[in-house]
Order: sequence, then structure tokens, then C-alpha cells
Amino acid sequence: MHQVIELTAHLGMHYLNHSGTWNFGVHIEGFEGRLPSQALMESTKYDFGRFTPFQTNEYTRMISTTTTELAENAPRVVEKLLGDLARGLGLANYLFPYSAPAEICR
Repeated sequence: MHQVIELTAHLGMHYLNHSGTWNFGVHIEGFEGRLPSQALMESTKYDFGRFTPFQTNEYTRMISTTTTELAENAPRVVEKLLGDLARGLGLANYLFPYSAPAEICR
């Protein structure tokens, strides 16, 4: 998601001359009852209270943002799109906040 946002900002600023609003959306199915992969890792598999199964089958999020926000704060846009999903899977503290993709899960 981060790379798509950065690519969109680059295209908007350098090729499309678009500095206005962008609409982004994500729709993922097949989540109900699923646990994040971290729940199955040896270091966390006995910490049952830490992860709970996702409660719904689908995750859909739509946001509007600007070219400036895409270019200057891609991690924030990613969090707007995927933050509730990460919270629902018990991964918010692993994934957010970050300032560069290499920092994710550190």
C-alpha cells in the first residue's frame, strides 16, 4: 500500500500535474475467524489474550486525501486505510506508526 501511495504522489506531481484530491479504497474478504500470523509464531502462540479472531468477513475502507499528503506523509495515508484492520487483528502496535516501510514490525 505504501508503494502505491508513493507512486500515485509521484505520478500526480510529475506527470499528471494533479495537486487535488485522490480517493483510495481497499476491500478485502475472507477475514472472519482469522488470526494474524503473529498469533501462530513460537514467541507469541501461548499468549492467547493478545490476539482475537477478526469479527467480520470483509474489510472495506475508502478515504480522500491530497497529493500533498500522499507525497509528504504516505505512512499516515496507509494508517488511515489499514489502521482499523490492524487494530482488529491485534497488529496496530506492530505496524503503526512508522515513517519508512523498513520500520514496520520493529
